[in-house]
Amino acid sequence: MAKATMATTSNFPFVWQPNTQTVDISKIENLLALPKSKVVPKTMAQLVAELETIPGIMDIIDYLVANNIFYDANKIGKVKYAPIGSNTFNTVVQRMYDFDHGTKILSKFDPQMLVPIMATQLPGDKFSCIDTLHGSGLVGLLAKHGRWGNDITDWENFQYPYFVIDNPNPAFAPEAAMARNGKGQKKWKKFDHHRVHVFMVRHFASVDKMYVEAEKRQQLCEKYECIPVPEKHKHASKAGTQTHIDALYKHNLKATEFVLKTHKEYWHGTKMDSAAWGLYGNLFSSLTHLSIPTKGEEFKQFMNNFNAVIKECFTSLAGLRIATKNAHDAWHKAAYDRKPNSSAKDDAELAIILKIYQKLGGTHLVPGTAMAYSYNKVDKKGNNIKIDILDYLEPEVKEKIEI
Repeated sequence: MAKATMATTSNFPFVWQPNTQTVDISKIENLLALPKSKVVPKTMAQLVAELETIPGIMDIIDYLVANNIFYDANKIGKVKYAPIGSNTFNTVVQRMYDFDHGTKILSKFDPQMLVPIMATQLPGDKFSCIDTLHGSGLVGLLAKHGRWGNDITDWENFQYPYFVIDNPNPAFAPEAAMARNGKGQKKWKKFDHHRVHVFMVRHFASVDKMYVEAEKRQQLCEKYECIPVPEKHKHASKAGTQTHIDALYKHNLKATEFVLKTHKEYWHGTKMDSAAWGLYGNLFSSLTHLSIPTKGEEFKQFMNNFNAVIKECFTSLAGLRIATKNAHDAWHKAAYDRKPNSSAKDDAELAIILKIYQKLGGTHLVPGTAMAYSYNKVDKKGNNIKIDILDYLEPEVKEKIEI
């Protein structure tokens, strides 16, 4: 294994000043720290009272009252039992059946997780399915093979619950299907999944591997004072928080801890920027892949210099992220004569910092990312031109690193 050499403070021009910023996370609402004793089901009266405080919502209620507008409760769908074989699937209304998804459901089938078939009424006691396509198909499959204890010679008459909306208009079925499967539906965000997974372990002692890992990631966030919150949470912009829940699952647990620990050591007192996950996560993964130590005095000095580059040249992780995007777009156009089809990959930030680190005399062993984003191009005169992403940084940055 190659031994890393130490880049001393004396021969590196930028010096990292110790981070003295602190964050009082007790003032941040940690939604996942609620003890089970304080999690009490909310009543309908409580929920309605909260809705009445939402800006704009009472304006709508006042309008309905002022104009004597009422709704007919009889138009709400009704639950009824009917033969499973009376269910039909209009391919214009429904999504295509995902057979891999159906197989996955069946492999872990639990009848308690089934819901009534959402359908509209058709002539002749038939129904048009507007939701529960995959589940109802599996119910029929199990019925055909007698897995409900039913008569397989008459499996289509196996009784199953339907939630039926009585609307004969053929245009209603696709509209209702859209409402059930996207249009107007509030999708679960990654934070919602993370929250439920963590509580499954903390409140209900689940041993499901997915939930246990989520709880471990939450522990790391709390340990390094970087609390996950929803994007629109009242504390989402505060130091000591993060809204990048997808990124929290981007790396393995060791790399995740490295990112969080590094952020606390060098950037504590700031909201965690998304750049941290690509920058530090890729750095850790690359170093460990090459068996380069990530502990000890030599590595500590390297990290001091590494982060000093960010602070001196870009002020913050957010500044690095923005500068990287601008430099990458310009570099890509110069190298390939076209704009990039997408944003810079998250290793571009790492490449820029490593390049600057080496240019300024840093001697610690670094991953090959330092050589990325450099392209040898032959111009129209036949000259070989090296196009490096550093050349497309802002003038004030290039001045600091003497380009």
